[in-house]
Amino acid sequence: MTTSTAHAPPAFEAAAIDVTAIGSDPDAAEAFYREHLPAVRGFVARRVDNPHDAADLTADVFIAAIEAADRYRPNAGSPGAWLMGIARNVVSNHYRSSTRGAAALRRINTRALIDDESLDHLVQRLDAERDALPDPFEVTP
Repeated sequence: MTTSTAHAPPAFEAAAIDVTAIGSDPDAAEAFYREHLPAVRGFVARRVDNPHDAADLTADVFIAAIEAADRYRPNAGSPGAWLMGIARNVVSNHYRSSTRGAAALRRINTRALIDDESLDHLVQRLDAERDALPDPFEVTP
């Protein structure tokens, strides 16, 4: 008889990694990344539909962590909790940005940006400006 064992979620605690060093020590950053990647990737993937966005946001989380490493305070929480807070902020910022972009696109799509008469006038002005430029292939004596 075989028994199946459930996979435990990845550990959040870095045993010997000084989180404040990930901003200046590439080896510490790599170890931190390898340890926390599965948890961050899962966290982001559960909150974002597009896998390409999830990959980009996962990278953004680690970039933000490296940039904020000097502000990590061990007495304020574990490295994993700190990183998940960063991940939450990155995902929230993504949705805020997406919402603003969609709203701007709706505003643009609901009105004509330029009418036909104005477009014709613009084309005429551009043609006149182009005609006034010297010929780049003309040889001057």
